Amino acid sequence: MPPRSRVFPLVLLAGFLVGAGLLMVYRKSGGSAGAGVVLADLPDGSKLRLWKASFGTNHEMVLGRMPEWDGFRRKFPWAQRVLGAPTERIRGGWSGNGLCLFYSWEDEQGFPKPRPPWFSSTVDEHGCVMDLDSGRGESNLGGTNIAHQYSRLYPRRMAHFEARVGDEHGASTGGVSMSIHNPHPWVGESWVPEPVPAVRDVDGLRVTYLGFQGSGRHPWPKFEVEQGGQARPEWRAGRVYFRDVTGNEAQSPELCRHEAAWEIEASFERVPESEFGPDEAWTIHTGAIPDPGVLEALEGSRTLQGMTVNLMGLAGPGRFEFEKRGGGWTLLRSQPLDPEERGTGSSWGSDSNRQWMNLTKSTPWVMFDLTGFTPDLTWKVVTRDTTGRWHAHSGWSGNGSSYTVELAIPKDAVVTEVRFIAQRWRTVAFKVPPPQILPP
Repeated sequence: MPPRSRVFPLVLLAGFLVGAGLLMVYRKSGGSAGAGVVLADLPDGSKLRLWKASFGTNHEMVLGRMPEWDGFRRKFPWAQRVLGAPTERIRGGWSGNGLCLFYSWEDEQGFPKPRPPWFSSTVDEHGCVMDLDSGRGESNLGGTNIAHQYSRLYPRRMAHFEARVGDEHGASTGGVSMSIHNPHPWVGESWVPEPVPAVRDVDGLRVTYLGFQGSGRHPWPKFEVEQGGQARPEWRAGRVYFRDVTGNEAQSPELCRHEAAWEIEASFERVPESEFGPDEAWTIHTGAIPDPGVLEALEGSRTLQGMTVNLMGLAGPGRFEFEKRGGGWTLLRSQPLDPEERGTGSSWGSDSNRQWMNLTKSTPWVMFDLTGFTPDLTWKVVTRDTTGRWHAHSGWSGNGSSYTVELAIPKDAVVTEVRFIAQRWRTVAFKVPPPQILPP
């Protein structure tokens, strides 16, 4: 019998060897992560592999075992021979409570393919189709391209529902769908709809909801706005959200019509032709728009509705290259677009020595710095032509607090003024009956 002083180290060594063996068996067996929970065959022989369906606000996929040991593995690389490499993870999803699908695409031999098809919609027990709406990203995880697609809309009452795969690059996916398991179906009391017409008062305005108008397939809520007993048609619903009691939210009326009630939240603003106070509107340029490829520097700063606007420049269509110097963007070079160019795009980045931004614009555009913006504000850049018509901007992109805004100007229009308008939303909400259920 060996001395007691030698027994304890031998026991430790035996325990370590047994544990290491179990870990190696666990790694080879795949553990709990598996190799995807659902497979779907596409008409061309390829497959979609659904790795995970995540619900809630924190969406993450982890590849590997025992992430709690990652710090130890990185500090002592020799431990990776037993514990395996540190885990890899990707995060998907945007703000709000929703569904995130993590999936990949494989060819006939099982090799990864890039840019998998989108999921297009989900279907509930009534046959209501909800678009998967909010966006998609793609990351490389363990040598495989993993797409992560997020949506605020899905059948939250159902423990299992169908997710349909959309067409990809013009090629049909044959209406393929996957069954999604929801571990926590929504349970609760339905909303009770209020009588229609329904009235709300907000900041001196009286807003009346009159029901849905338009066709059965494309309904839209109808409102009337009054102030002091007089109709105020210049107030328009510039932002509308549709919600149901389960937590779904959309900016179009695509919720399931079998719900007892929808909530419609409408935010109102005035059209550009309205009269605005000096704290709401600022003429930032008068005269003609610069020629293609030409940037005209604009100077000045003003605070509107608590939001500060610092002007930077107004330009015609073209390609523009900037570098950040002394806290502001400096134009390096610019040129008109080639005759065949029609696109609009932007890119920016940085390295150890510089920050840069490249812009390609097919329309005139304006650039400014914006600080102090809050969710209860809305802003627009509008142009007025020689006939007195106003034209709102068509789109914008941001890089930090710097914004570039494309101006939608008809070909026959001669611009005489560019104006920045800031307003505070007037927001009301109603719980009302959904549109009429459509026949099958």
